[in-house]
Amino acid sequence: MNRLIVANAIEVMTKLFFEEGSKNNELAFKAMEIFIELGLMKDIRLVAEVIEAQKAFALLEKIKLFDVIAAGKIEDLLKGY
Repeated sequence: MNRLIVANAIEVMTKLFFEEGSKNNELAFKAMEIFIELGLMKDIRLVAEVIEAQKAFALLEKIKLFDVIAAGKIEDLLKGY
């Protein structure tokens, strides 16, 4: 996936999971499921960069529910390992 698509996906999920007024867990989980099926986690480095740029670190706990291995790799990249 290209950077713009990943950035938009991270932004949508962050808003759906955490932003007052937009918060909708059922829709957020469905969106996360679709984004992962579409290949969002194929480029872990790009996902980590976008999460860092958007300061969407809280999203990692939600990603763990779908792909704990990818979430661990993202955390390692964000920690600098």
